[in-house]
Amino acid sequence: MSTRTTYSTATKASALALAAGLCIAGLTACNDNDTTAAPSSSEATTTTVTETSTTTIAPDESTESSTPPSPSSESSSPESPAGASTSEAEALALAAAETTFGSGSWVVSDSSEYDPDSDMSYILLDNNDVRAYLQVALFHKGSFQEFAGDNLLAIAGATADPNGVRVSFVDSKAFQASGEPLANMYAFTKEVVYYWNGDHVSFEGEMPEPPELP
Repeated sequence: MSTRTTYSTATKASALALAAGLCIAGLTACNDNDTTAAPSSSEATTTTVTETSTTTIAPDESTESSTPPSPSSESSSPESPAGASTSEAEALALAAAETTFGSGSWVVSDSSEYDPDSDMSYILLDNNDVRAYLQVALFHKGSFQEFAGDNLLAIAGATADPNGVRVSFVDSKAFQASGEPLANMYAFTKEVVYYWNGDHVSFEGEMPEPPELP
């Protein structure tokens, strides 16, 4: 019995020693794991710092903003004409005459004084089918605006004026009262100056009365 008791005590001692060894090994392993985990935290911090540093570095906007504009953006309207060219304006005037006064043999008169840069210029139209039938197409900065007068007033001519366009209308009432022959009709006129008034065409002067129709 004593021998069995002694054997059991030794066995217990060995078991305790083995358990203690395992515990120490476990603690050592835990310490090793903690020691190994620490660099991971350090590496994460390093990665975070690197990412933060990369994120906070903004592109050099001053270089982009100081880049000169392209040649196409620099050369814009100043080099382009203010309005339609002379040939384009003449085509516009002829088309407008066809629409407003009806079809006819409209031609551009050599007396026209068109200027695409002027506040008010004109193109004088003549009709080969109707004797002494003129129309004055008024332009602002190369853009067609309207015809001077109306279809009832005969026009003797037009000239450029410092303030705009001066149009001579036949004073039919004065002419009829004079009893003069038809050849002297253009001796009886009234002049009106058309000018650009901010955003529309205005005129100054006395417009003659339209002729009395039979």
